[in-house]
Amino acid sequence: MKKKLEHGIDIEIDELTNSIKNIISGDSFPTEVSIIAKSDLKNITKKNDWLFDWKF
Repeated sequence: MKKKLEHGIDIEIDELTNSIKNIISGDSFPTEVSIIAKSDLKNITKKNDWLFDWKF
């Protein structure tokens, strides 16, 4: 039997919008959510100004 792969984002959703919204200022930012390819991970590093661990 094949193992089912799960994809998701572990965040708290406090309001449904079409973008990321700054709760304090009310500013919203156009947002696209997509699955990253493993081959892209070598370019997404702190050295290139990414501030979180994509592999985690």
